[in-house]
Amino acid sequence: SRVNLVLAGTARDAIPDGEGPRITLGFAGHGAFASGDFVSARPVLAAVIADAGGLNITGETGHEIELHLDGEVTPITEFFTSRDDYRQGDLEYPLGELEPGEHAIRLKAWDAFNNSAVNASSSSGLLAGLLARMSSTGSMIPRPKK
Repeated sequence: SRVNLVLAGTARDAIPDGEGPRITLGFAGHGAFASGDFVSARPVLAAVIADAGGLNITGETGHEIELHLDGEVTPITEFFTSRDDYRQGDLEYPLGELEPGEHAIRLKAWDAFNNSAVNASSSSGLLAGLLARMSSTGSMIPRPKK
């Protein structure tokens, strides 16, 4: 029957969602990464993205998963893999060869309610940039003592 057919809109029992997805940044082969840690000269970004209301992985213009690396923006939605659940998944993206030194990196993603979030390593939860230092040899070096 067409009496209760809805062609557009939101389910009546949908819980309002005003927050973007949770993004956890790291690097493949590098356990718990903290801002200021050293990484290899050819790091692979390894992120977990999750949202209780679901993730927007359509890759449509303006809603891609975006990598911001040293001021350059790259859409990387195609590198996202779902965990058999529309609410979370993993993203692995090879960053290529980086010059020794500090690099600013952040990741932006959208949820199914069109809320975005940007993340980098920060204890405050609001993200500005992640500093990754690496050795000129590309070997893993422990974070310097403060």
